[in-house]
Amino acid sequence: MLFNRHLISSISTSFSKQIVSKRFNFLSPTTATTTTFVPRSSLSTLTTNNFQPQPPTSINKEIAFGIQNTTQMYLKYGVSHEKLMDIAKESGEKETLVTRWQRMMETFLSTQVHVISGLGYVPNESGLRKLFNYFVLFL
Repeated sequence: MLFNRHLISSISTSFSKQIVSKRFNFLSPTTATTTTFVPRSSLSTLTTNNFQPQPPTSINKEIAFGIQNTTQMYLKYGVSHEKLMDIAKESGEKETLVTRWQRMMETFLSTQVHVISGLGYVPNESGLRKLFNYFVLFL
């Protein structure tokens, strides 16, 4: 346990020194500020040697419940909840029922797309379709 704490502390310290080192001299306005950053390529997921995430090729109970619980969490506490509350404020007008229903479904589906993109599925309708096909096979 002590070895793990020491190793984590050592890695954390060296990494934080690599990320940013700044020197400010507020007494002299002519002194330049020096900033050193880790190259963007080592932090960005967009430029990591053509990394292509591979989604699960089958669904099990743990993945299914994980997707359900994460989607529910976003709908209860996230930006999706705020969008749904905004749509709910427009209630009372019968003429807007279809539009409100479409916006609610759009919010729900975009939340699901956000969740499944973390598993490696394509964040669009084809990703949802692929996931639901695996889900049907699981049932």
